[in-house]
Amino acid sequence: MLLGLHGATVLIDGAHTEASAKTLSNMIETVRPEGPLALVVGMANDKAHFAFAEQLLAGSRPDVVLLMEASIAGGASRAMPALSLKEIWMTAARDLGISCVDIGTINGAEAPEHITNLAASSSSFDGKPTVMIGCQDDTVPFSCDLIRAASQLILESRGSDDPSPGLVCVTGSLHLVASVLQHLERH
Repeated sequence: MLLGLHGATVLIDGAHTEASAKTLSNMIETVRPEGPLALVVGMANDKAHFAFAEQLLAGSRPDVVLLMEASIAGGASRAMPALSLKEIWMTAARDLGISCVDIGTINGAEAPEHITNLAASSSSFDGKPTVMIGCQDDTVPFSCDLIRAASQLILESRGSDDPSPGLVCVTGSLHLVASVLQHLERH
């Protein structure tokens, strides 16, 4: 158990280019358990966001994608807003023919009932699996609560009769990786 997560493994990877996203996608396909997959992504604004998203969406299809504004070297002027990332990921998913639904803004501190309701209403659309895509409120600083929310969303979306463990992958920036590791050291 890591970060208080039950039934999910957390993979932290600093991928932030199209090539590294392809490598990460291949790694996820190799190590991914049979259970659901969530991606938590934050990136600098000078990266190839669309190509990065396409690489990760084209591999093992995630069940949940949560985007966030990552603290980046060079300050806020280099951080890509979470809402902008969400729009890019929604477009990339649709371009790849992947059904997706916008689950809005998540700050990670929602009540468990709210997460359960989101998962229940969003996990399928027109009877086919759907990728739930949301973003963190840009006014909320990073916390591991967003990773916990991603874990809860994948656990809720798979249903109580599926015991397979899930995978939460945090990626998009070496600075995001550092933030997660610093948070873990403090807690």
